[in-house]
Amino acid sequence: MNRRAIWTIFRKEVTETLRDKRTLYPMILIPLVLYPALLLLVTQVASVQQTALEQQVTQVALVPPDAPTDLAQLLDGDPLIKRMVVVEEPRVALAARNIDAVLVWENPADTPDGTGTTQITVLHDESEERSQLARDRLASLLGKWERTLLEDRLSRRQIELSYIDPIDVVYENIASATRMGGYVLGQILPLLLILTVVIGAFYPAVDLTAGEKERGTFQTLLTAPILPFDIVGGKLLAVFAIALFAGSVNIASMALLFGHALSFSGVGADISVQLDLGQWVLLLVSAVVMGFFFSALMMTIAVLARSFKEAQSYLTPVYFVCVIPAMLTQLPGMHLGPALALVPAMNISLLVKALLQGTATPDAIFWVLTSTLVYTGLVITAAAALFRREAVLLGDLPPWRALRSPGAVARHADTSLSPTEAVLLYCIAFVLLYYLGSAMQMKHLLAGVAGTQLLVILLPTVLFLRLRQVSLRNGLLFRRPPRRFMLAAILLGFGVWPVAFVTVDLIQSRFLPVPTELAEEMTRLFSDVDSPLQVAGLVAAIAVLPGICEELLFRGAILQSFRSVMGIGWSVLFTSVLFGALHLSLYRFLGTAVLGAIAALLVIRGQSIVPGMIFHVLNNTSLALAVLAPASLPIVDPTRGIPSTWAIGIGSVLTLAGFGLLIRYKQKPTATNNPDTNGLGVDKTG
Repeated sequence: MNRRAIWTIFRKEVTETLRDKRTLYPMILIPLVLYPALLLLVTQVASVQQTALEQQVTQVALVPPDAPTDLAQLLDGDPLIKRMVVVEEPRVALAARNIDAVLVWENPADTPDGTGTTQITVLHDESEERSQLARDRLASLLGKWERTLLEDRLSRRQIELSYIDPIDVVYENIASATRMGGYVLGQILPLLLILTVVIGAFYPAVDLTAGEKERGTFQTLLTAPILPFDIVGGKLLAVFAIALFAGSVNIASMALLFGHALSFSGVGADISVQLDLGQWVLLLVSAVVMGFFFSALMMTIAVLARSFKEAQSYLTPVYFVCVIPAMLTQLPGMHLGPALALVPAMNISLLVKALLQGTATPDAIFWVLTSTLVYTGLVITAAAALFRREAVLLGDLPPWRALRSPGAVARHADTSLSPTEAVLLYCIAFVLLYYLGSAMQMKHLLAGVAGTQLLVILLPTVLFLRLRQVSLRNGLLFRRPPRRFMLAAILLGFGVWPVAFVTVDLIQSRFLPVPTELAEEMTRLFSDVDSPLQVAGLVAAIAVLPGICEELLFRGAILQSFRSVMGIGWSVLFTSVLFGALHLSLYRFLGTAVLGAIAALLVIRGQSIVPGMIFHVLNNTSLALAVLAPASLPIVDPTRGIPSTWAIGIGSVLTLAGFGLLIRYKQKPTATNNPDTNGLGVDKTG
């Protein structure tokens, strides 16, 4: 790493950015001028509109017309209420918006000065603002009248009003103004900070990568004797500095704006913000770490684009992915815990919130900052790797082809989907599962699961491949695998589930314990199974069909498309994450992702979808039969709800044996996979 080269690139990029008025205007003038102007405009328009609405006279029909005169006089005595005589049906007149509300005296025989209770119905149109205003005015008016009638009744019997009001509840807020200030600021500042920094990094990241490609200045930079990492470092520092500056200006402008507004409204007297030096330092460090992470992420994605417009289309979804986790932290009950401390974007937002409210612990601070720095390092490493590839920097190839790694498998049009097509297929399956699959399973759980596999998973996969004219045999890896991998799939299918169950349960019990509702749902699935035929139906629905349909989608179509652009590790990781997410349960994500990774390794090593299917079917079957096992053979410990000790022991042995067969196998060179042949079995060197 050459610090001087990094500093030179940083200074060059910042200087060029500051010279560009199109960049300075959004960063400085818009926050300082536009925000106050917008607030002033919105508040004044809202004030005028609210005043005009409150001054409008409400038209109310009284039904029946011979209702008590006290009620009619009550309506006539309010200058903002006009009593109307309706000839047509009152509901029809209200629906036609000829009147704003209808006051119905339900029992004409009752009188207000009696001893009983008379029902009064207020008909209104909730979709009409004038009708809502009429409802509120009538509610206030009738409430005052009810109080007057009550006082009259009590006075006639010489009873004090306090007799029917024995308790006077007073709510007193003991939180100090400083504590309230931290609470209020903690609800606003984290999201605001992430929003402004991400927006501030957006355009500089695009301009310093895709913009330079479009202007043709990247070639000049590549001719300089500078390492790719130094180029990344200089550009990243420039994007970070601009993003942090833009975020600071935005937040400062908003702070002045809202502080000025609160001082006039009088609300500011109840809140105060007082932070000690340590809190200020930690807030600054958090902002810096967050700025580096988002700047690196934005720049890494933007460098894949071949034009400014293309980079914007790539970064817009990334913008939402960055902001949505921060929005989730505003939900009630969201606090910085061990699990959320490792979630990107969400962790730093919760840390800022905890620092402002004075609830941040040293452990939480350490894990949030450390994990974010690790994520930033990974993103910077990926960016440096991209900057080493001229195909990426010069924009000669589409992003997916430019990303091709040495471990990728060459893709032909009829052998697999493209990654974009695979992601589209996954999105189709996800949407169908969310709406159609969930509806089917709510009506009948077991039949719904089977229908989901066939109609939501299998059918779209086959139709999509046929539509894209991809060979089902090649695109789904329908090949005969070596017997070694068949045996490995059988061993892992029977052995992995108890080991994975205990391991995942050990991890999730600390960070994300499974709720009782999910356990009860699984119990309901197995509760009505009491005959061999029902057991066979259960196994077919939750083991055989998923083992076939889900494998064809994930380890077939999706895995093969990812392998065409990336190595084994990344393709297995991405496929497993998508597999876990499709189960629509945060509590099942880790377990299903692990099983998906094992199935992917079996498919890749065996060069066939069959080992993955065998493993998937046997794993689900073993788990189902373990739950249904009789009490005389307790495979699952009934007291702890986890596999018994002997089941874990046998499963560990089978798992080790299966991985031994999977890992130690060396594939024999063939005409298609030997790097020293030309694909026809002819030695290229001879």
